[in-house]
Amino acid sequence: MAADTGCATQCIQTASSSPDLTGSLLEIRTTTAALVEVEADTSAPQLVGGAPYHLGGAERQVTLPTQDNRLVFRLGALEAGTLYHVILRATDTNGHVAWRTGTIRTLARRVEVRFTHVEVIADGDNGSSNRGELRFQAGIPGATLFATPCQQRKGGTWFVPPQNSLIDTNHGRYLHLGALGTDWDEPGADRCSHDLVEAPGFDPWALAPFGRMDAGVYDGSRESGSGLTTLDLDAMMPDGATGYMIGVEVGQTDPDARVRFRVVGELRVTAVQ
Repeated sequence: MAADTGCATQCIQTASSSPDLTGSLLEIRTTTAALVEVEADTSAPQLVGGAPYHLGGAERQVTLPTQDNRLVFRLGALEAGTLYHVILRATDTNGHVAWRTGTIRTLARRVEVRFTHVEVIADGDNGSSNRGELRFQAGIPGATLFATPCQQRKGGTWFVPPQNSLIDTNHGRYLHLGALGTDWDEPGADRCSHDLVEAPGFDPWALAPFGRMDAGVYDGSRESGSGLTTLDLDAMMPDGATGYMIGVEVGQTDPDARVRFRVVGELRVTAVQ
């Protein structure tokens, strides 16, 4: 019967992974009892003295013991849709070390955003019969998903065009959504004369830069309310066909905001290879 050489020779028998959006289930089998160190980094390891190392330190590092020469655990806190270079090191009870290298690619995050309607709470004009000249738009940084034509009406629910969806097949961890509503008040005029004409600064990202979640603006000819919301997609598991309800609140926390509304929509998150 051959003697057990432990990790003085290669003792990592097999290693397999089953990745998800933010991690991977690992199963490692060894030929002897060992303490297994797992490193994962987006950069490839370098050989030093014939052994692999992440010289700048690994983004993720976990050390766990085997049980009955087997270790099964989930390596989490990874980014979706990302290739990681992995180093496995097994150390036996005599201090001998064996290693293997490989890669893990986490699943990509497919995101679909669709706004459905605007709930108008305050239209910018006082009185029960004085109707606001309102226009709304919403989207993500750098892309407007919908912009309604100016309409003269009081509050209530405004439905937006159904073809305003955004689909991103490899989205990162955070999703930023913004909305802007404007009531036009020209001196001597009370009508929608600015339909489809965007004045300088007509931009929710400029009016409410990231970090300021709710803002009201009045410049003499228009009353605007804008807001931003940021969603942590790592906290939102793939939902299949059900989806999440999302919303951007505007004017709820700013006492100076004359235009108050809520943009409502749907978010669907799925994992793809």
